[in-house]
Order: sequence, then C-alpha cells, then structure tokens
Amino acid sequence: MGLTFVCGGRLWRCTDVGTRTIAAIPLDRDHDPSWCRGPPYALAETVFDEDDQQGCAKLDERVLDVRCDAHSLIVDLKDGRTILAPLAWYPRLLNATLETRAKWERAGGGYGIHWPDLDEDLSTEGLLRGAPVSKAP
Repeated sequence: MGLTFVCGGRLWRCTDVGTRTIAAIPLDRDHDPSWCRGPPYALAETVFDEDDQQGCAKLDERVLDVRCDAHSLIVDLKDGRTILAPLAWYPRLLNATLETRAKWERAGGGYGIHWPDLDEDLSTEGLLRGAPVSKAP
C-alpha cells in the first residue's frame, strides 16, 4: 500500500491489496492533496483486477540526486521525475549555507533525504504531496 503507479495515462496510489486485485485512488493535480490522506479517502477508490494490472507500471520514488538553487529544493527521482519545492517551506534548509545544503544522504531505503548537519529529514512521499514542513508549536 502507498505504492505509486501509472495506469491508463493517470497517476495512482495503491490503497489496498487483495488476492488478485488492488484498490487505488487517482493522484490528479486538480484536487486538494489532503483528499489523498486517509483512510478514509475523500476520493473514490478504483479496483484494478488482474487484466487491468497488465497495463500498469510502478514508479520508483527513490532519491537519485538532491540540489538547491537560490529559491528551490530540487530532487531527482530514479523514475526520471524531478520535484521542485520552495526552500521557504523548509526553514532549516533556507537558512543553511550552500555547503551544508549540499551535504545530504539518502535515508529510509532511498525514499528519504537526511541533512546530518541540520537534523532535517524529508520524504519523497511528502515532497510529492507538496507538504511543507510542520511548524513547531
């Protein structure tokens, strides 16, 4: 569950796995990302049977490379996609030196990024969702 895949030209996230079926929600960009948080989901789940699954391809959301420019965090994924997020969403990165930002390592089996000198951790799931860092109380 949680796996992202492409089927029928659309992006999907697996929400349940059966013996010969999977259920998934669409990850279209025209709806509020909070609708994808669940369960329960604010989106209708679609069931894919064995025949449907033949046309699906798994995406590899593991980190390939990370860099920053003056205003953005840029993360390249192993499946060829690139994520751009505003540095303003991540105050520790925003206030860090270029050298400190450049010193990152893969975490969580490649699905996360860790900056040891900043004690900052981000996941590709959160970056793909467009989730800024939580503010401290």
